[in-house]
Amino acid sequence: MAMNHRWTSALPPLAWSALAAVSCFLLFRFVDLKPQVEPQFFFAEGDPHYLEDLKIKEIFPELEQVIVSAQGPLREPDYLGKLTRLTRDFASFPTVFAVNSLVLGPEEVDDAFTSPLWKRVLLSKDREASLILLWMKKPPTESFLLRLEEITKYFHSGDFQLRISGAPYVIELIRRYLLRDLQVFTLATFLVFAVVVIGIFRSFRLLLGTIVSCLLAGSATLFITNALKIPMGPLTANLTTMIFVMTLGHASYLTFNWKHVVDGSLQGSGHPAWAAVKITLPPSFWSMFTTFLGFASLMFVQATPMQRLGVSGSLGTWIAFLVFYSVYPWFLRWKTPQLKPKQKPIPGEGKVSQFLSKGHPAITLVIFIAVGLVGLGFLTLQHDPSFLSYFKRGTLLREDLNFMDRHWGTGLIKVVIEDREGGKFTSRKTYKKLWKLQEALETYEPVGYTVTVAPIIAEAREAAFFSFLFRTESILRALDQPKHGEITRQFVTGDRKQSLVLLHMKSESRGESRFQIIERIKRIVEKQGFSPVMIGGIYLLQGQLSELIYTSLLSGIVALLLIFFGIGIWITRSLLSALALTLSLAVIPAFLLGALGHFRIPIDMISAPASSLAIGMGVDAMIHTLMRVRRLRRKGRKAGEAWEEARKLLWKAVLSANGIVCLGFAVFVLSQFPPTQRFGVAVILGTAISVISVFFVLPTLASLALRPSKSSRSSG
Repeated sequence: MAMNHRWTSALPPLAWSALAAVSCFLLFRFVDLKPQVEPQFFFAEGDPHYLEDLKIKEIFPELEQVIVSAQGPLREPDYLGKLTRLTRDFASFPTVFAVNSLVLGPEEVDDAFTSPLWKRVLLSKDREASLILLWMKKPPTESFLLRLEEITKYFHSGDFQLRISGAPYVIELIRRYLLRDLQVFTLATFLVFAVVVIGIFRSFRLLLGTIVSCLLAGSATLFITNALKIPMGPLTANLTTMIFVMTLGHASYLTFNWKHVVDGSLQGSGHPAWAAVKITLPPSFWSMFTTFLGFASLMFVQATPMQRLGVSGSLGTWIAFLVFYSVYPWFLRWKTPQLKPKQKPIPGEGKVSQFLSKGHPAITLVIFIAVGLVGLGFLTLQHDPSFLSYFKRGTLLREDLNFMDRHWGTGLIKVVIEDREGGKFTSRKTYKKLWKLQEALETYEPVGYTVTVAPIIAEAREAAFFSFLFRTESILRALDQPKHGEITRQFVTGDRKQSLVLLHMKSESRGESRFQIIERIKRIVEKQGFSPVMIGGIYLLQGQLSELIYTSLLSGIVALLLIFFGIGIWITRSLLSALALTLSLAVIPAFLLGALGHFRIPIDMISAPASSLAIGMGVDAMIHTLMRVRRLRRKGRKAGEAWEEARKLLWKAVLSANGIVCLGFAVFVLSQFPPTQRFGVAVILGTAISVISVFFVLPTLASLALRPSKSSRSSG
């Protein structure tokens, strides 16, 4: 009979394990797990600024552009010989529409140094480097960019230093970073959690249960998100690690409650596994629901990756909860504990338990003072970071982008202008005003270089014999031919009443926000007699996105705190206890955002969700504690006794659950993508603050809330 019982109890765990193996096989076989990064990954498709940028593209069609800078002695024959061969190789690509360089564009190399167009577009201001511009009608493929890298590596030398840039290439490198992160995070998470589970629970059966639960939850989430056409992106590439963390958080509380049922610390009927489920399920549900709200709040931010993380994370939160409670209890039932009557305690464990179970008002006061001081850093929070902050300092890509940023700029602003007097851009008067605008913009420090149709027309006149005989309209028509790259339609409308100004902006050397810089550019345009009809470009969109993320971050935190206040009322049946919960949670974003401000850690699109997630996960331990206190109060315990006993029973579970969260997000530090690193660090910091808050701030505030109210005692 005993043998039959052991076999019967082993059947469900073995079945779940087989299902996990099959689901993982199907996942890797049929689901595309390769991260995707679209050119518009910074912003949501419905954003009005993005829509205006698309409208500009419809009026002024633009080509895809990859840029290669060549640093060296520009006039030396060896430099020009290598540049010629490199340009020829680039031009041989079937997908390349046109190539411009010192040896392909200007009539002669020396002409480029005096040309009204080429000296602006191809040469750095210090004349230490020149550009090779590759133009394509379609986005370059991965194989094209790999071949491009091979060619540049072949030609690269000490006196001919090559650097690749341009939006398509940068996006491809980000995709590679995310793919590496996905591979490294999955392996690191598996190894770290395996060691943690064995260290905490000391059972290979429970280790198998947690692994199976995590794999099933993760694979189910990825299957569903794939079915909903949600691709892997800058944030969703980290989704598997987050699902593992959430699943193991449930495992920590359920396993410790199971142990307490077994040793008699908690009373429960039936098998210890099912008794522990009955005790853990209600607070676990509310903890899951608060984490769900943290993810759900991201769906309202006007940034596609954050919206996708909001949807995927919300689904994953529910899936992790449902899968865990469907799977893991069977492994607890399979595991028969052999607890000795007298176990040797871990050194110092009793002192830790006694310290954490007692109230410490003085420590709480110190915490509030520290939060107040650290929170002042919020005033210096960097919420409009440079585009270059997305790339790790010291890496080759960051150094290459720094070089490009210093000499030409790495951000783009597109301004559609009209003559305020109604003149066409073929008139001499408007042409002269456009030259003045060109020169005025070039003297503005944040601008790397400026391209308008004025130097293009001037270059065409210099290149043509008897150009004075041709009207500007004739020159524009000639430039619109395929052999000239159809350049006119890229800068002037068919009725010649609107023209495009391209501003390549420096990302690092700016002392103002992007919006302040754009306002100055508008004033320069207006001062020269033009009206800025539309403004677009990634520089503007990044600035708009930064503002949206910042306001959404603050409003999202306030909304979450209000929602958790309502949940606190429902759980505790006490207005003051709910207020204590809300204030204890408010400590997390106050300290976190203040610390980020003090340490000059920027808040970007990817790291911004950390504060909402930290609150959603931080409330987990608080809900478990509050519901345990309520359970004890129902049994007749006084408020002080209930709080002390609840913390004594839960402190190991709280520390292990939050330790798992910290270790889970610690693997993000292994990323080569700084926003992902900042995201992980922020969640770790927020989780650590939540642990301090649950042990010190919440009990102190709750005791103050309960002390004057006799009715609240009787209602507990």
